[in-house]
Amino acid sequence: MSKVGTAQKIAKIASRILDDPKSSKDVRTIAASALTQSKNPAESTSKGVATIASKILREVVIARTLKRLLEVS
Repeated sequence: MSKVGTAQKIAKIASRILDDPKSSKDVRTIAASALTQSKNPAESTSKGVATIASKILREVVIARTLKRLLEVS
């Protein structure tokens, strides 16, 4: 049985994030986690990484919403 790892597109993005010295610690943690994930059902994202990912996604949604509001006004 072959083991399938992280998708190539995700791996490239994660690699760029890890190479960027401006990336925040939280974003680097998420990128590193993405590179270590596989499609093995026994493997899952830790609660800490999931919490960080959720926080980052909320911040992105808020930033996009504010940008749209500023463009409309």
